[in-house]
Amino acid sequence: RSTLDRSSAASDVYKRQGSYIKNFRFFEHYEENDKANDKFLGHLRFIEYEGNLKVLCQYISPLIIDITDIKSMRRKLRLPAISIENEKKMLNKLKEIAKKCYDKYPQTYEEDLKILKETKTLTFNQRNCLIFRSGEKKILKQMIEMAEKGILFLTSTIMELPEEVKMAPYYRYFKNHLIPLKKK
Repeated sequence: RSTLDRSSAASDVYKRQGSYIKNFRFFEHYEENDKANDKFLGHLRFIEYEGNLKVLCQYISPLIIDITDIKSMRRKLRLPAISIENEKKMLNKLKEIAKKCYDKYPQTYEEDLKILKETKTLTFNQRNCLIFRSGEKKILKQMIEMAEKGILFLTSTIMELPEEVKMAPYYRYFKNHLIPLKKK
C-alpha cells in the first residue's frame, strides 16, 4: 500500500487569510473506513462549503460545541458527503490541487516508467528516487481521475457505476459516498 504525504497540496488548500498549514496522507487504494483519505476529503468539503454553519454542524463531531471556533472544527473534522453541489466543489478542488502538484514535476508519470524500463545505468539511489517519484505521480493521476469521474457521475442521471470505476482503486469512494449521495 503506497502512501503520499500531501504537504504541498495541503499548503495550497490552506493559503487563505488567517489559516494554517495541515499535512495529509492520501492512499493509493481507497479502502473501507479509510480515515486518511476521508480526513483529507472532509477538509476539502469543509473548505468548499458555502451554506449555513449551523446546518454544517449536524455533520461534525459532537465534541464540537462552539461553531465560532473554526480552528477547533478543522482539527476534528471528518465531514461526510453532504450534498451533490458541495461534493462537486470538493472534487473540483481536489482535481485542482492534484493537477497543480503533478504539474510541478519536470517529467510525466509515463516518462518516469519509460526511464525505469529502458535505463540500465541508474544508480541504486537514482532508481529508488525515480520509483518514489513515479509513485507520487501515480497517486496524483488517480486523484485527478477520481475527481473527473466523480464530477461526471454526479452530473449524470445514471445511477449505475461504469465498469472502469468498479475496477479502479477509488471504487469504494464512489460506493460509500457518491452512490448514497445520489440516492438522497
